[in-house]
Amino acid sequence: METTKEQVIRLFLTFLARYVPLGQAQLATLGGRGLEARIWSELGIPSEHGWLIERNREREGKLITGHRYQIHNQLGTFDRIFAGLGADHAGVDGFHLDLCGTFCNDAIANFAPVVPLVLASKGRCFAITVADARRNLVLEEWPSFQKRGARLFGTADSEDIYDWIEDCQRQVPVKKDQPSFIKPFDPVKAAKREFGLLVELTELLRKQKLPWIPVAVERYIYVGRFLKRPPFRMRTYFFRFGEKSMRSPEYAFAQAWIRSKLSFANGDAFHEVGAPPSVGTTRKQSTPKKERKEVIAVEQKTNLIDLTGFVAVRRAEYDQLLADSKHLDALRKLFNGATNSPLAPTPVQPDPTPNPESPQSRKRRTKKHWHDLTDQEQIEWQLKALELKAKVGDEDWKNGAREKLIKQDFGYYDADISGSCRAALARTGGDFREMFATRIEKVFGDQAKSYLDRLAKL
Repeated sequence: METTKEQVIRLFLTFLARYVPLGQAQLATLGGRGLEARIWSELGIPSEHGWLIERNREREGKLITGHRYQIHNQLGTFDRIFAGLGADHAGVDGFHLDLCGTFCNDAIANFAPVVPLVLASKGRCFAITVADARRNLVLEEWPSFQKRGARLFGTADSEDIYDWIEDCQRQVPVKKDQPSFIKPFDPVKAAKREFGLLVELTELLRKQKLPWIPVAVERYIYVGRFLKRPPFRMRTYFFRFGEKSMRSPEYAFAQAWIRSKLSFANGDAFHEVGAPPSVGTTRKQSTPKKERKEVIAVEQKTNLIDLTGFVAVRRAEYDQLLADSKHLDALRKLFNGATNSPLAPTPVQPDPTPNPESPQSRKRRTKKHWHDLTDQEQIEWQLKALELKAKVGDEDWKNGAREKLIKQDFGYYDADISGSCRAALARTGGDFREMFATRIEKVFGDQAKSYLDRLAKL
């Protein structure tokens, strides 16, 4: 049975074959141990149509003796060698950048000259494979990547894109009986790695003079297993680029990315990971979540009391606990005969009809979240929020109006409900607008016209 890595290689060739016949395609990859070359040979790829790039002399020697494809030893100079072959080699239809580590620094610099070769070809496809659990600069320099993402996509859209990626990672099934030498899957770190790759690729592609908007993206997570080596997680991304430019290519690239399917192999076969039910609805409050919030409300800071350095509770809850403690102490003294105690409680007749909006009853109520709304309620809230945003303007919307509306309609405000509502609004504009209109028609049926009219005015 084929390993998951072999399956990914065949999947990429199938992906490329949608756009150009494999027998006519020019292919190139990092040579490695010759796995890809063996599959090319099985599929009948002509020797003059395949390039293996390998700088390790021992591996290069084995590739030369073991395979019939052309060999080059430096990724950074491959474009010059390829250009010297003449007009028949105008571009590389399918390039697989199969890295042992991550996409950063030297890997980016060396891959940059190859990108125009791909974009000038008929196939216009490339794949990137990166290690998922090794040292990654994105985790070490996360604030920098947040700022770079904001510059590329806008602050609000960048946050929404990251939120979507993280929620998607939380849908990945986790195998609980992994060997101890495999680090447990962390969806937050995984989301940061993927967002960092999106930022790095976007910055690299935007330097190109050729169109670079992808028309297809596929993402794969899997465990690579090789002889005499421990297994480790890998990620491979497929991209196919169109031939026309767009007005906002950076944002269009990100939208194509988050609309793409994600497949996961925790054994022998790949399975598509389900899309998150609603961005932010499955995420638990954690330190990494707080890291990506630009502002923490002052009242949230001052409203917490630290108990013994281990847990923080709200001041109101702390005061209530203190009052209850005094009350219990007074009752204890009363039952022990200390009837003259100054702390003895004054009997209070309970109110037979308590105010449902009292602080105690509000505290007992379960918080309503985005996924608790019906489809009709979600759409009505999205339209209401869009109308308010159009009325007050982007600046006021970000600086208070959005938070006020969420508090008004949900009864509270925190990071999770804020992320859900922002993501819900992100799915109403841009490339999602047509899908949002279709959803309105499906949910409201004959009554959809009035809602569509409201949307058309925005």
